[in-house]
Amino acid sequence: ELIRRNLEIVHRNLPLLEKFFQRNCDLFEWIKPDASPMCFPRFKGTQSAQQFCDDLVRDAEVMLLPGTVYDEPHHIRFGYARKNMPEALEPLAAYLTSLRQVA
Repeated sequence: ELIRRNLEIVHRNLPLLEKFFQRNCDLFEWIKPDASPMCFPRFKGTQSAQQFCDDLVRDAEVMLLPGTVYDEPHHIRFGYARKNMPEALEPLAAYLTSLRQVA
């Protein structure tokens, strides 16, 4: 029962994440995962991935794990096995929109 429930969440969220990365391909380069509820896209912004994650949590209250934790400073870890991921993508997308308006 637990495995089925978790797989349903992952299968629902993966297409949402795929669309998110398509809309934000100027900032992220990703490879769709085959068998993991997380992905590790490369951040292509002008600031470091670490700074982006620090600013994101401070300014939008969205927490992503910078790749510096994994000795991959140009990447960011996204988990997508959370039930509330659709709602969590909204403030992230709004933050990215605000960044583009400033630039």
